[in-house]
Amino acid sequence: MKKMIALLLALLLGFSCMACSAEKAPAGDDAAKTDQPEETPKTEDDKNADEQKKADGGDSGVDAASGEKLTIGFATKGMFSPFFGKMEVAAKEYCQEKGIELVFQAPDVETNVTRQIEILENFIVSGVDAIVFAPCDDIMLNSTIKKANDAGIPVVLTNDTLNDEDLEAQGGSYYSYVGTAQYDAGKLGGEWLAKKFPEGGQIATLGLVEGVSAGVDRVNGFMDQLPDTFEYVSHQPADAERSKAYNVTQDFLTAYPDLKFVFAACDEMALGAVEAIEEAGKSGEIIVVGLDGNDDAVEAVEAGRLSATIVQDPAGMATTALDTAIAVLNGEEVEKTIYTPCTMAISPELAD
Repeated sequence: MKKMIALLLALLLGFSCMACSAEKAPAGDDAAKTDQPEETPKTEDDKNADEQKKADGGDSGVDAASGEKLTIGFATKGMFSPFFGKMEVAAKEYCQEKGIELVFQAPDVETNVTRQIEILENFIVSGVDAIVFAPCDDIMLNSTIKKANDAGIPVVLTNDTLNDEDLEAQGGSYYSYVGTAQYDAGKLGGEWLAKKFPEGGQIATLGLVEGVSAGVDRVNGFMDQLPDTFEYVSHQPADAERSKAYNVTQDFLTAYPDLKFVFAACDEMALGAVEAIEEAGKSGEIIVVGLDGNDDAVEAVEAGRLSATIVQDPAGMATTALDTAIAVLNGEEVEKTIYTPCTMAISPELAD
């Protein structure tokens, strides 16, 4: 028993000495110097390396405040569109390189606005850091944008815009639109057609999904360049689908046997129009102009099946939109509108 008591007393004495030592530890700046190793000053090479890392976007995938990996929700209009497929590939490669968690989703077809709303609301509930998306409709999504605003999630648009007046009325906002100047893209094709075929003739147009402002702007930009020698006989939406454009073009050919020109507001519809024209035995008789610059459309242009297409830059849209979202998250100011370029691909038989 005595040995046990002696052992307890020794232990108590040891704890007491440790407490006294703690009381004598240096305070204030001296304490900090005791607990932390002295920082080695950065050399000029170190500073240059830091600047290069920043320029390369090496830190862009990490939230500066929390140090956690950024997560960005990215939604396009249609799952099976070649155009949006290019956006998806570019976005995934970009985010992998930058160390960003990308959640990429899309509706099955461009008319499925309800599904796109579900996708965006899932992004909001899951707490993504930012949302980048191509709107399927210019009004129906605006209440969802307001929900993202209320959750403190910045929104960047790409490929298409919203009805700003309606969005503002609902108290919503977005930081930037990144994509084609839609009217100017249509204008590029209209100017080419007017110059190449000044004699004109009957023309019909195939539109995108109703409620998508890009479709309206593209058709208006195209048609506004045509002189009075062109007779505008019909405009019908084909919902950016090849099969619908095929059917609508068949109706055009029946109703207007003297039809000379078709402008389609996207390449999928342009290729549907080409198929209907070929089946009717009118290849080479009707000029068809598309818009997007998808690989199969460009191949059809080179083969002389499709007269021309206005080529967009979907990969550039995706990466620039992501750059913009990251800039917003870093507290930087961004431009409200950032346009990406368009060019023309013209059939060798029609090139100047």
